[in-house]
Amino acid sequence: MAGDFLNPLNFNPHLMNLRYIFDPDYDFYDIDFKEWKNNRLYVICDNKEEKSISINELKDMINELTEKG
Repeated sequence: MAGDFLNPLNFNPHLMNLRYIFDPDYDFYDIDFKEWKNNRLYVICDNKEEKSISINELKDMINELTEKG
């Protein structure tokens, strides 16, 4: 799960399930954090495939959830 924790006292409870971000049609068994680098989140899916998403894309997705309520 990913969420916006920039202001912990005003926590946004909307979280994104990383499985649906990287491939909504495939149910990854395991997603492991690899690193934050060059403004991207890198993960390893099912112990084999590396995937990444930009921080701005992730923030936009969380903001969309927040706006929908």
